[in-house]
Formats: sequence, structure tokens, C-alpha cells
Amino acid sequence: MKAKKNNLTLNLQRAILLLFIFLLPWKAFSQEDAWTQSLKDRFRLYNSKAIQEKVFLHLDRPLYVVGESMWYKAYNVESASNTFIGMSKVAYVEVLDAENNPVMQSKMALLNGKGNGAMLIPASLGSGVYKIRCYTNWMKNFSPEFFFESTVTIVNPFTKWEPPLLESVAQSYEAGFFPEGGDLIAGLESRVGFRVINSEGKGINFEGFLMEGSGDTLVRFMPRRFGIGSFKFTPIENKSYQVLIKDQAGKTQSYALPEVKGFGMVMAVSESKDRLLQVQVAARLEESNGGDFYLVSHTRQGLLHVKKGQMRDNTLNFSLSKALLGDGISHLTVYDSKFRPLCERLYFKKPESVLNIEAKLPHTVFDTRQAISLDLDVKNGDAAKPFKSNLSVSVFLEDSIQANPQANIMSYLLLSSDLKGTVESPEYYFEQTNKERKEDIDNLMLTHGWRRFVWKDVLNSNFLKFPHLPEFDGHFIEAKVMNTQTGQPAANIPVYLASPDAPARLYTDASDQEGKIKFEVKDFFGPKEMVIQPNLMKDSIYQVKMESPFVKSNTSKLWSGFKFDQISESALLTRTINMQTVNAFLPKSNIDPYVVLKDSTG
Repeated sequence: MKAKKNNLTLNLQRAILLLFIFLLPWKAFSQEDAWTQSLKDRFRLYNSKAIQEKVFLHLDRPLYVVGESMWYKAYNVESASNTFIGMSKVAYVEVLDAENNPVMQSKMALLNGKGNGAMLIPASLGSGVYKIRCYTNWMKNFSPEFFFESTVTIVNPFTKWEPPLLESVAQSYEAGFFPEGGDLIAGLESRVGFRVINSEGKGINFEGFLMEGSGDTLVRFMPRRFGIGSFKFTPIENKSYQVLIKDQAGKTQSYALPEVKGFGMVMAVSESKDRLLQVQVAARLEESNGGDFYLVSHTRQGLLHVKKGQMRDNTLNFSLSKALLGDGISHLTVYDSKFRPLCERLYFKKPESVLNIEAKLPHTVFDTRQAISLDLDVKNGDAAKPFKSNLSVSVFLEDSIQANPQANIMSYLLLSSDLKGTVESPEYYFEQTNKERKEDIDNLMLTHGWRRFVWKDVLNSNFLKFPHLPEFDGHFIEAKVMNTQTGQPAANIPVYLASPDAPARLYTDASDQEGKIKFEVKDFFGPKEMVIQPNLMKDSIYQVKMESPFVKSNTSKLWSGFKFDQISESALLTRTINMQTVNAFLPKSNIDPYVVLKDSTG
């Protein structure tokens, strides 16, 4: 009996030892090296501080007549996951004219990332294409390129519109050339993306010639779509290159290619049939570098993955499963062991399943003023069961008046919002999946390279400062206290904000060293009368100046100009009569909340 017990104990020890030996290599392989862990920790810290919001604004129509109401719904989402985020409780909506002057401004309440509102378009506006943008207070910490921005056409039938005179000046184009990975390196073959657009941001058709200093033509090329394409060539050290563009009218313009560098890296990304991305990096180094290199991928600052590689014969090769990347745009960056980014490019992954929305009407013919019920059937991809969704639907009369198409929420969240500049017809890249579309979207990634952050901020996120706080509980009313005698900001001055409306409210604050004061007001809706002042019994030499909550800086995006065809005059007359009829019978209480002027009180 004792021998059996000893044998059982011995067998159990052997089993434990074998299990330990089996698990040991798995644990060794599962551990990340110090570089990878450090980068992930820094990336996680940065994301916890620099939270990225995206706002999409759905308008009820692309074209309005003055006197009509512009209705909209806002979707505020967290950038990485595209899910609703309830951090901000206020969104700012602006309509800007061609010179970026605000002509309408309003605030909108947000609840759990959703909000809606309306603005009555004043008769003082002239006919034209206007920009509408939307953002939160937190988004003011980042570039206006992150704001939602689209176009809306407004027609004023009560004023005569004179089309602008076409001056006899030569058509100029904006051309950009973008080496894959970032730089042209002498002796290394590079793929160069190009984009040529006109003054309205539209791509043109042309014939291009890459020439060296002697005038010899090295490469001939043409755009594939929207003035975008790419070509390959191997630059030579100490040589400069020019690109000659000849448009369809036969006019030519010359542009310089980026400078050729003597040392650096060139990146090439391709897809394989087994759902892998092949990333090949060719290097020409000033000195031998035998250290480790890392390929870092992330999708909108989420789904971070790191792969380590060794350079052999001045070449790095990485394989990355596309399953590790999220839908939309991902960044691929190569680092050395000293956390220095060496080359980078974007990659787009088209979503495999999208929402299928089908609208069903009970009849095809309706009587005048008959109530209509609309059934919406929403499914995710090919799933049979209905999919729970948060939607907004607009119904309007479709006539012959042409306007720029509205932004699409899917193409905006997955594509346009993560690219700099204007993306022409973004919905085109989602329509089909074939070799030509893949090549077109890849060229788009080459020519619109941009990111929402710079890596030095990620690596040093302990020093990040954000002057604009998120409006968690309500909107901020900000002002500055000035000394009327010196004209300088005044510090440590108590200031009072009172609202005599029911219920009456009173807020207090003291100015900081820069004279700034800030009040956070909750559940403060609609037009309000406010009184803001210091203690005039003691501080009569101080003046309080309100600060506008709206951003003054603008983007570099280009939009098409206003065009109106006389054929549409009959349709415009019908729209005008309908607008006046609706406004005549609409209760005054329904109109007052939407009469929006410039927000001069903050």
C-alpha cells in the first residue's frame, strides 16, 4: 500500500514537471519585450488623456430657400470604436460663407452622444454655397480639420443672382506628390502617389511627365480617378526632378518633386491572398544598424499591435493579419529601438458587413395631406434578424434644383474624417470591391496621408495640456475682466452671473492671473437674459468682456462654387410658395426657438 502511494506521488511530480516544461516556452513567447510594453503603456496613457470625439451632422436636405428651417441631428462618437460617447453635453453649429465669416451660429444640447436642433435661415443671406460645421468644446483642443464640415446650398429667390464674371486668367492647379513611406531615397525604387486638383478641389484629367534636370522624360503617367494615381521610379542622388502636367486644353504647368535624400527608408505595402498585409522596408543607412525594428499598427488610435523584426541585407519584412486591423483607416509606422519613427503610410480596410436599411410604404398613391406611416427594416449585413439602430430620417420634395450631395455617415466616420483636405465622392470607395477600387483607395491613402496626433505627443504625453475642458454637465460661459484704466487683464476680481428668468440663477467666480473667468451652467436652454458684472460697489474700474464660444480658425478644404440653372426657376418658385405657406400657418411658438442670430453673449 505504501509502495503504491509512493508511485502515485512520483507520477504526480512527473506530471507537474512535464506541465511546467510545456508551459515554460508558451510563457516565454507570450511575454513582450521592454520596448513593446513601453510603447503600449505610453499609447494607453495618451489615449486616456487625448480622447478623440467625432461629430457627424445629418441635415434634412442639401438645399434650402431663405425662410426655411434647417433641421439637423448630431451623432457624437468616440473615434476608435465609432460608438456614442456622452462626454460632451453641448455641440456648436455654424454656417460660414465663402470668406469663412459666420452667418448663423447656434448651440445644441447632447445627451448620450445624440442631439438635434434647427435654425431658421434669414432672408438677409444671398444665394450661394455655404459651409456648415459642428464641434464640441473638447474638440477645440485639436485642429479644425477634426471638426465635421460639409456644404449646404442656400437660394434667395427675393434677390437677383448675378453669376461671377469669368476672368481671362490661366487656370491654376494644386498638385501634390507623396512618396510611399514619406521620403524619396537615392538608389531605392519608390512608389509616388500624386493628386492634381482645380480651385474647387475637384480632380482633373491630365497627362503627366516625370523629367530629370537634363529634360529627359523618365516616366509618363495619367490619373486613375479624381486626379489621383501613382507611378514608380528610382531616384538618383544629387539630382532634382520636375513633373510636367498637361491638361485637356493642352496647357502645361511644372512642379518640383520632393527632394531626394541620400539615406533613409522606403516602405511598400501589398496584400496577399491569405488575408495578410506584406510590409517591405528597403533601407539605405548612413551607418550599419543591427538593432531591432518595430512595425506599429493602429486603427484610429485603437487596436494597437506591434511586430518586431531584424534587418537583413538592408531589408525589413513584416506580415500582418488584416484581422488585427479595424474597419476604416489604419496607420502603419516603422520604428527603431530608440522610438524614432522612420517611415509611415495609411491602409484602408473596407467593412465586410454594413447596415442594410429598407423603407416600406403601405401604399404607392396617397391623398392630399394623408398621414403616411413609414416602416424601416434594418439588418446588419446578411443577418436575418432586425438590428437595433439609432437613425434619423429626412423626407423632402425632390425637384430639379441641383445641389452638392450630403455627406454619408459611413464614409465620413471610416474615411473622410481621418484624411486631410477634401475627399471627392467618398462614397465611391464603398460601392464595390474589385481590383480597380482597391487600387483607387490605396492611391487615396498615399495622397491624403495625415494623422490626428504626432508621435512625440504620444511618447511624452505626461506634458500634454488641454485648455478647453469637455462640457460634462452643461455649457461654459467664459469672459475676461479688464482694467479700464490700464487696459490690462485684472486678476482675482470676483464676478457674478445672474439670470433673471424663472427659475432665477446666480453664479460666482474670480478671475485668474490672465483675467479669465468661467461659469458652468446646467440645463440652460433657449434664449436667456443674463447679467454679468463685478461688484460695482468696490470694483467700478473693471469691465467684463464676453468671450465667444465659437472657433475663429478654419480648414483648408475646398468646395465647389454656387451654380444655378434657369431651367430650375419653376421648381424654385414652387419651393418659395411652399415655404411662405408653411411659415404663415406655423404657430409662432414653433418658430421662436429657432430664430438664431450670432451668439454675442456666449
